[in-house]
Amino acid sequence: MFASLGNQTRLHVVEFLSRGPASVREIAEGVGIKQSITSQHLAVLQHAGITVCRREGQQHYYSLRGPRIVQILQLAEEFYELNRENLNHLWEGESE
Repeated sequence: MFASLGNQTRLHVVEFLSRGPASVREIAEGVGIKQSITSQHLAVLQHAGITVCRREGQQHYYSLRGPRIVQILQLAEEFYELNRENLNHLWEGESE
């Protein structure tokens, strides 16, 4: 799951979907990327179990699998904020 969220655009998609279900077009417009790219990111998120899709005619509507997805991301952000200095030091050591 976290590997699929390692992409900034996918994080934006999840943030957009945290407001409620949306069509691919709505997500693309809201995030500011092309529909084809949006569909690719949504496929990754769906494969990781983060989103679900329902179809209405020609439209595909995506939503988060559940509210815990947002809670997990909030906890990860809190962890990062509390441990930013240590994590930055760790990442700097990896690049050496």
